[in-house]
Amino acid sequence: MRPAGVTPAVYLVHHGAVTMPDAVETGRSRVPLTAEGEAQMDKAGRKLRGLGAPVVSAPTVRTRQSGDVLSRTLGVPHENDPNLSTWDVGEWTGQPAAHVRPLMQIFSVHAPTVAPPGGEPYADAYERWRQALASLLQRYHATGKPPVAVASKGPLLALPYMLSRGEEPLYSEDWRRTIKPHGRIVQVGYDRAGRYRLDTF
Repeated sequence: MRPAGVTPAVYLVHHGAVTMPDAVETGRSRVPLTAEGEAQMDKAGRKLRGLGAPVVSAPTVRTRQSGDVLSRTLGVPHENDPNLSTWDVGEWTGQPAAHVRPLMQIFSVHAPTVAPPGGEPYADAYERWRQALASLLQRYHATGKPPVAVASKGPLLALPYMLSRGEEPLYSEDWRRTIKPHGRIVQVGYDRAGRYRLDTF
């Protein structure tokens, strides 16, 4: 599970499958996990057994339920962190993904301080995620135990840009495809030179 020469610091898990189809933008809607989604989280938890750190999740229904399954599988407490909440895209929630997701990419990359109708600017969401990641890394450095966090795609998509301090693109279609599967685990680690790197499984 761990690449040679890489020390894991944080694990982030994409929440389990939900009752809303992928062809619709879920945003902050209160959609629950399906039975398949619960099974995906149990499988992810079994891959992460033995870490000992609490599970942290965003408070949205799908991430909270995913965190509940992980915490049971891992036998550790479950905490909520509002800073992990997905981007509030307002009136775009529930709309066809083929229509709104290109708009989300434009707003996040080219107009991050402009809010979607009824939502929040991408820059506000990004700052929350940056604070959440910093908190998770502080937990690791204080305890030596990598915490496990559950999130939607938004925070996971921003990881390469965040960790590279802007050297990597804010949006990458290849990275989006990599982290898209529900239950995907992203390992944030660092190599012997102290450089952060991302691995998925």
